[in-house]
Amino acid sequence: MFSVSHMIVLFVVVLVVFGPHKLPELARGLGKLMAEFRKASTDFKLAFEEEMRNVERQGAGGGGARSSRMPLRLRRNHRGERV
Repeated sequence: MFSVSHMIVLFVVVLVVFGPHKLPELARGLGKLMAEFRKASTDFKLAFEEEMRNVERQGAGGGGARSSRMPLRLRRNHRGERV
């Protein structure tokens, strides 16, 4: 993403703009923000996967030709062919 020289220039600019006393506080805040973002994205991923499993279970449990709620003309198999 960034080369070492880009990171050094960025660090110097941040150091000049915010000063040495504010830098640890900014780093701590950035670390907390990244952790919160990671947690939210993991929660979203888990919820999405759970919903996909629920949909698959509902589709497999129907057993009929039209077990899906999707109209027949819109249903497609794993190759993208109409069912």
